[in-house]
Amino acid sequence: VGAPPTLMTSVLDNMREMIRGSEVTLGTVALGLIVWRLLSYKAAPKEEAKSSKAKSAGGKGKRPEEKKANVARVVGQAPAEPEPEEIKYREDWTFAELKEYNGTKPNRPLLVSIRGQIFDTSSRADMYGPGGPYGSFAGVDASYMLATMNTEASNANKGFNNISDSEKQSLDGWDSFFKGKYTCVGKLKSLTETGELA
Repeated sequence: VGAPPTLMTSVLDNMREMIRGSEVTLGTVALGLIVWRLLSYKAAPKEEAKSSKAKSAGGKGKRPEEKKANVARVVGQAPAEPEPEEIKYREDWTFAELKEYNGTKPNRPLLVSIRGQIFDTSSRADMYGPGGPYGSFAGVDASYMLATMNTEASNANKGFNNISDSEKQSLDGWDSFFKGKYTCVGKLKSLTETGELA
């Protein structure tokens, strides 16, 4: 960007006249060059201001969805939680299927079996979930464990037809407790009501 043509012409004409009349000195030439440079860049700030305004206006006029996307990227959004699985009552559950409901999968109910009857204990995940005091009961038939109060994993899915009378009474109490507190969602086909493995 340069100075206005008429002003540039006038400065150059004056410099030529001075040179022809031998009135020019080194200081005069230097002064003329400085004036010419100043005039040449006089319009530059205006152009820079226009460029700056154009850049600042570049962020305006975005579509609402673009603005929302930018906000989401900055703020971050938690992934949607999976919908809880709905259990339909069945009487042909296997031990392998029951094991899938031991509380390690957040979208699946927490199931405990007593005497082959399967109960949904999801409402008490603090007790029957992983790390809970009765977490070993989840995903298995806990009849023998409850009758003997021995929570070792080797006692899961174990027949209870040979337990003592006192252990049977203990199991009866737990059976009544679960029936009164939790919803029965099915039965194991691998365990008879008398406690024998099918």
